[in-house]
Amino acid sequence: MFPARLDGAAVLMYTEKGDYGAAAYEAGERYDTLCYYAIARYDTDSSYYLFGCNTDFDVISDYLCDSIDDCKNIVTDHSHDVLWHRTELMENGIK
Repeated sequence: MFPARLDGAAVLMYTEKGDYGAAAYEAGERYDTLCYYAIARYDTDSSYYLFGCNTDFDVISDYLCDSIDDCKNIVTDHSHDVLWHRTELMENGIK
């Protein structure tokens, strides 16, 4: 089951497990494999975050975005065709 929170942010949407490439350090060496994407929001922030997670749901990359669509577009721009799952928070209208 996908966690309800990542790094303290409430998860609104997430992808199926997959191989979405690898996160790398600025120097270029590989850090870890991206296995999930999640869109999340902190309770005190109006921005959205696209998190890339490893197989253990550890956040290994993040992007700050203005909207859910911006988060989804980043994934699409990286040539990933994904199915997004909505969490209960999202289903209840919390955006």
